[in-house]
Amino acid sequence: MTVLAERTADLDKAWTSPPGLLGFATAVNHKQIGLRFIVTSFVFLLIGGLQAMLIRTQLMRPESAFLDAEAYNQLFTMHGTTMMFLFAVPMIEGLAMYLVPLMIGTRDLPFPRLNAFGYWCFVFGGLLLYSSFLTGSVPDGGWFAYTPLTGPEYSPGPGLDFWLLGVTLVEVSGIVGALELVVVILRQRAPGMSLMRMPLFVWSILVTGLMMLVAFPAVIAASLLLELERKLGLPFYAPSSGGNPLLWQHLFWVFGHPEVYIMLLPATGIVSAVVAVNTRRAIVAYDLVVASLVAIGIISFGLWVHHMFAVGIPVLAQILFAVASSTIAIPSGIQVFAWLATIRRGRPRWTTPMLYVVGFIVTFVAGGITGVMVAAAPFDWQVHDTFFIVAHFHYVLIGGVLFPIFAGLHHWFPKMTGRVPSEALGRLSFALVFTGFHIAFFPQHILGLLGMPRRVYTYDAEAGWSGYNGVSTAGSYLLGLGVLVFGWNLLHHWRRGQAASPDPWSGDTLEWATSSPPASYNFPDIPTVSGREPLWDPPARSDSEPANEVPALTWARDGQREQLHTTMAAAEVDRVFTVPGPLWWPLATAGALTLALVGTLTDQNLIAGVGAVLTVVAGLRWTSPPGGWRVPRDQLTPANPAISRPAGWHGLLFGLIACAGTAAAFVYAYFYLRLTAGAWPPAGVDAPAYGLLAATTVATVATTGAIAIAGSLRARPTGPLTVGMVLAVAALVTGALDASRLPFSPTDHAYGAVAITLRGFNLVGLTAGAIVLAVALRAAMRRPGDSWAASVRSVTLLLWIFVAGSAVVISAVLALTPSVEPGDRGGRPPATHHSADVPDVDAALVTPQPFVGTIR
Repeated sequence: MTVLAERTADLDKAWTSPPGLLGFATAVNHKQIGLRFIVTSFVFLLIGGLQAMLIRTQLMRPESAFLDAEAYNQLFTMHGTTMMFLFAVPMIEGLAMYLVPLMIGTRDLPFPRLNAFGYWCFVFGGLLLYSSFLTGSVPDGGWFAYTPLTGPEYSPGPGLDFWLLGVTLVEVSGIVGALELVVVILRQRAPGMSLMRMPLFVWSILVTGLMMLVAFPAVIAASLLLELERKLGLPFYAPSSGGNPLLWQHLFWVFGHPEVYIMLLPATGIVSAVVAVNTRRAIVAYDLVVASLVAIGIISFGLWVHHMFAVGIPVLAQILFAVASSTIAIPSGIQVFAWLATIRRGRPRWTTPMLYVVGFIVTFVAGGITGVMVAAAPFDWQVHDTFFIVAHFHYVLIGGVLFPIFAGLHHWFPKMTGRVPSEALGRLSFALVFTGFHIAFFPQHILGLLGMPRRVYTYDAEAGWSGYNGVSTAGSYLLGLGVLVFGWNLLHHWRRGQAASPDPWSGDTLEWATSSPPASYNFPDIPTVSGREPLWDPPARSDSEPANEVPALTWARDGQREQLHTTMAAAEVDRVFTVPGPLWWPLATAGALTLALVGTLTDQNLIAGVGAVLTVVAGLRWTSPPGGWRVPRDQLTPANPAISRPAGWHGLLFGLIACAGTAAAFVYAYFYLRLTAGAWPPAGVDAPAYGLLAATTVATVATTGAIAIAGSLRARPTGPLTVGMVLAVAALVTGALDASRLPFSPTDHAYGAVAITLRGFNLVGLTAGAIVLAVALRAAMRRPGDSWAASVRSVTLLLWIFVAGSAVVISAVLALTPSVEPGDRGGRPPATHHSADVPDVDAALVTPQPFVGTIR
């Protein structure tokens, strides 16, 4: 056996997952998890597509009895939920999990078990949502779940609880995936791959991951508040008790509009990759395309109010958000012109992926034009909640997301499976999908202009809409047939296709340097990079570039899975670190979390409590160091001790960014309700004393100081950590006493509801911090001076800095913001009593309103 064969066998033994059911349940490799995301989300695409066919069949004829109103509401709710939460984002994350480590020249993601946990959360969240069909309590409040329709008064059954808890679990999966991808891109790129040498697909995933960490917590917070209102009666959205239903819309669309670009940006990254390979030319204006990705990511957070132009917001706010909604077309246009210029200057091959790319450009530009139209508030007033919006939405998301996803699946299918799909079936699927899509959705623009409202299950024959609806339904059938042909092409050729070479497309990025499919360890030798297109660039390196001597990762030392850390900007060698292998605990943790949510759903508090405890226990067991407490001391020793922090520290940092987003959403709710309520606190309710709250905050800050002192004492850190543990327990006790002694009921008014919620967030942070601090103390007592114990202390300090910071902010919000009397608003009436010239928004959200915006 040659040395190379011995090395690859050694690496394969260390990196390969066990076979059979055990391997399936415990697998953590990024390629396995990525493929599972892709396959599972494609199944959800087929389910959501079937629901769309049923919806279109109902609307094909006027006064149709194919579906009744209840079934129609359930189907359009689950169709939108499936496509938005269970297909698009998980599919993109699956592609990114599979491809990004290959593109940047690393062997796996930094937290493989966390990656597996995210997949199981996705699966269990989807199953929880669809189990509602088995109980007969299917969500029917729309995929946007507007209050007060989804509140306890108008949706008293468990249907919306299925939606809220299932979506929350899926969003946790999304945050976990985003965290993984951001850390692997910033800290595990191949030596020499500086930020401006990254593939554009990787750039799109980096921006998208950061957006997800900021946007997803908003919908999680909104869902938690609504679930608290439904289960415990805390009136965040009830106008009669100081709540406001528009709070849901603000929190939801702070997530919802960035969500569109969270789906769109990776799709543009796929387009850039496919165009470059199929034109055999680097993308024109790489720097501008990168800048446009970053600009879209930033601007997208300033657009959410354009979904709310019809709710009666001030004209000045409408103008500002209309300008922002139009401005985002500029960076989008930069990318379109870059692709067109690349195609024009290159030598295009009109393969199936390129056909889907061209279909994307045509359709996305059309959807962008209608997007600029609805960015104008007066036009939006006319077409809001009509089929014009349905058409625009699908032009952007099917044309802008589904087409690139199909292009990417066909493009990377040989790499993932080692088989080549049929080009003839690929072209046929494109023809059916492209033609069927435009036949299905272009007439819906006209239906909207003719006044057909969305979300209606039937219509009168005299309305004049039947012809366009018939054409639209026929197109949807054609589109569905095209999706089936596409799926059959991939499924059939996965097993029976022609064997693929490592680089069937003559690609430019590192994934094409591996076998097809790649080995379990991806690369036998970590590559070095000297340009943006490493497979097209000459191998020579200029003398001005720093040398990157890669440590010996060519053998699996002691059977360990070793990876390379590099610096964030220049990708210079930092350290070698070890990642864990297969384990049951991620599956167990996700299962325990699901059990806790099922207990909440069914009002079984004992089951919910057991599930919560098991989640903590399983999480702690899973995050123990590989091999228990007998890990070799040099396992995480940096190759260059002078350069920064371990992967866990960065993972926690980005996780805390998501936690900060949740806290920010709660604080936003506090101020929004405070500004729209008639009085704050309400008449007859005294503000609580803040002595215990102040004591909790002081103890929290003192705990953080003790941990910081322990971090500076490498030899004997147990003393300060013990003091910190005592202070943490004191903070928990005083915090619990403060929450239990409030002089009002949180169910009587939104003031009490938001006050207890903010205190509850502090208590959750303190509990998590105390648990992690206990782990750090145990590590310091058993392994003083050990590098792993030191890294645990650094992670613990970061967590407690966040806990202390959030405690200070929340305490300041609760204690220092002045109260509001009914007369303090300059004559403006409270939100629940509307003047003659202010639209009765709350009533409009409850009572169906006639459509008055017809354009003829």
